[in-house]
Amino acid sequence: MAKRKRLALLAAQVDETHQSRFVSGFLQEAFSDDLDVCVFSMYRKYMFTEIREKGEVNIYNLFDPKKFDGIVILKDTIQTDESKKTSTVPFL
Repeated sequence: MAKRKRLALLAAQVDETHQSRFVSGFLQEAFSDDLDVCVFSMYRKYMFTEIREKGEVNIYNLFDPKKFDGIVILKDTIQTDESKKTSTVPFL
């Protein structure tokens, strides 16, 4: 049995309409192509306090690029400078 390919989807606030619709469609297409998907998402796009921002951004540090065959980043949904400072994920 061949190992299924795995994709990572990095986003923020996937409970909002635009993100939710994208994620639903993305999952549907990926699953129909027999792909696994792991979603890494902050609850908020931006934070009101520095401490909360650091905590929320840590979700992206759980992501190990070596364990995935492909990565999709919804960059426009992640609107925090802290994610660029502390995350090990290369944001462009």
